[in-house]
Amino acid sequence: MPDKKLILIAEEDKMQATLLAFRLRRKGFRVEMVHHGEGAMRYLKEYHPNLIICGLELPGLHAFDLLKIARNRFRESLPVVVLTNNSENRLHPRLFEAGATECMTKPVDPAAFVEMVELELNQFTAL
Repeated sequence: MPDKKLILIAEEDKMQATLLAFRLRRKGFRVEMVHHGEGAMRYLKEYHPNLIICGLELPGLHAFDLLKIARNRFRESLPVVVLTNNSENRLHPRLFEAGATECMTKPVDPAAFVEMVELELNQFTAL
């Protein structure tokens, strides 16, 4: 399937990232993972993923910084999902203002996560 959607997972929790990547690959998505800010920035300079999933505090790059980079480079054409911890739910409104298209609280339910990814991609494909 040559038109598989490309998803970048920029998540500091390697176990969480691996689980989410596994679920997405089983659904037919291409997935790339990075676990630090430098890797995310390098990746976004070279590639244009169809969706970014990022942890709130990726080492070397906070989610707000990643949102700024994504919005400067891709404008509104790229959905960005931010994964947060329970204690950080108060940040969701600020993340949406900064350009996040969705926020999910960790630990992420894998089935709900895949459903949300498909919904995000369908919404942005329809634009």
